Amino acid sequence: MKKPLALLAAIAGFAGATFPIPSLLAAASDYTFEIVEATAMVGDTPVTLRLVDADGEPVEAAVVYALRLDMAPDGMAAMTATLQPVEELGDGRYRFRADFMMEGNWRLQIAAKVQGETATVTAELSLEVQP
Repeated sequence: MKKPLALLAAIAGFAGATFPIPSLLAAASDYTFEIVEATAMVGDTPVTLRLVDADGEPVEAAVVYALRLDMAPDGMAAMTATLQPVEELGDGRYRFRADFMMEGNWRLQIAAKVQGETATVTAELSLEVQP
């Protein structure tokens, strides 16, 4: 009875060591959102984000959602603004339209699903809005 179990364990160990599944090795933390323009203007303004992988390569065709803009960095988390997706520009860039009602420091919270990944990529970014 011990020999078949030992053989099965050896085969399983060999298969796991020899044939790793790449998608299981990546994690949501391997992706980063960046704000292309660090400043914006009060009013209806475009905001462009870039999504890159751990190697700095652009990530395209992600499904971006859970968008929130607020003034938490200035101690006013209840002050929010709308943020609407507009288009994917290519090269890992995603454009949105924001309606900033006042100048200050804004927090952008965002989430995305990347093709082939089971975990959700999340980010919290800061953006300065000027008059």
